[in-house]
Amino acid sequence: MQEAFIQLVWQLGYFNKQHWHTAEGDPITIYHPGLLNRDAGPDFKGARLKIGALQWHGDVELHLKSSGWQQHRHQLDPAYNKVVLHVVLEDDGVPALRQEGGAVPVASLQGRIAPGLEERYQALMASLHAIPCEPQLPNVDSLTRLSMLDRTLMQRLQRKAEGVLQLVEQNRGGWEEASWQFLARGFGFKKNAEPMEALARRLPHTILLRHAAQPGQVEALLFGMAGLLEGAATHPWVDVLQREWKFLQHKWELEGKGLPPGSWLFSRLRPANFPSLRLAQLAALLQAQPNLFSFLLNSSPQELLQGFAVEPSAYWQTHYHFGKESKQAVHGLGHSSAENLLINTVAPLRVAWGRYTDQQEHIDAAVELLQALPAEDNRIIRYWKGLNMPTATAADSQALLELYNEFCTPKRCLHCSIGLSLLRHAGTPH
Repeated sequence: MQEAFIQLVWQLGYFNKQHWHTAEGDPITIYHPGLLNRDAGPDFKGARLKIGALQWHGDVELHLKSSGWQQHRHQLDPAYNKVVLHVVLEDDGVPALRQEGGAVPVASLQGRIAPGLEERYQALMASLHAIPCEPQLPNVDSLTRLSMLDRTLMQRLQRKAEGVLQLVEQNRGGWEEASWQFLARGFGFKKNAEPMEALARRLPHTILLRHAAQPGQVEALLFGMAGLLEGAATHPWVDVLQREWKFLQHKWELEGKGLPPGSWLFSRLRPANFPSLRLAQLAALLQAQPNLFSFLLNSSPQELLQGFAVEPSAYWQTHYHFGKESKQAVHGLGHSSAENLLINTVAPLRVAWGRYTDQQEHIDAAVELLQALPAEDNRIIRYWKGLNMPTATAADSQALLELYNEFCTPKRCLHCSIGLSLLRHAGTPH
């Protein structure tokens, strides 16, 4: 049993309130249960109650047992001085004392919860399905499903946008540098996201911008800072990069600031996903789009896809790593990889900018971008598709990934509109 279940019972009023009284025998009347508090402090704020002959306007705290008050050390926390009622499933006789002195009235819900509610809740918690409500999902109306997906989509976008805003703060409000670092991380995809971001932090976009007109210099800076030029197989283009790097690292005082070559993961990657090739593609993009932040923020979906499709320099059209020739010509970033960047980099960046400037149109543009892209194809999305959930666009797939990872897997059914709709069918409150 989770305390979140008791919160649900209290919030929805799914218990018998007739002849309900405190442990001391004072009758309780509920005018308003209060608002659920998701921050630190009591569970519900601003409740309006009548206890005995007195009316109260204050907070309500809930626990499985009355001893939970002392176990959580609320008696030492002044934030709980405004609690007017301690609601518990079981009263085990331990008093709830305020930090300022005095006892909080205790009332038990034991034997009063709506019939069937606890059984449905326990069934969800005991479910062996990857999606706990899978057998009951067909019983949930489409409006409830869609409203939950709207919520999880925005939750996912806001969570990713928070990472962008942290970069902006670390760069003292510099959006161009933050965009460069966030994009570089995206170019690392899952395997090499960390070293890509580390490289971008060590190699400012302002330096790259100064050399955007010189392809060899941009590549030299990226590969030099990546630590991949040392010991690279001899080739005329490699010789150019090594000479340029020797000059540029001295010019910009980059000696000793690069990444160790062992920072990069190559194993279990297809050659098309090698970090060396990704760096070459990133170099081509930086040359084609020197105004990086503006390009990512203001371009249409088609312009973005075309922008990411730029071809790398001639060497990287026939190689996927230094000294490693490809059997067939290697060109720009694949279409699915470009879509991945739009989903996981461009959309969160636009949400972050919308929040930073308080301009809703940029947040709306992020959602529209996802709606213009096809859904991702992976194990989780295929699972949802088999359950007849909407899987047409990237907005759908992003929402479903968030629902699966943040609600279904940790069984946070009490925080999910779909789970709550199933529990509400358990019975009518008295």
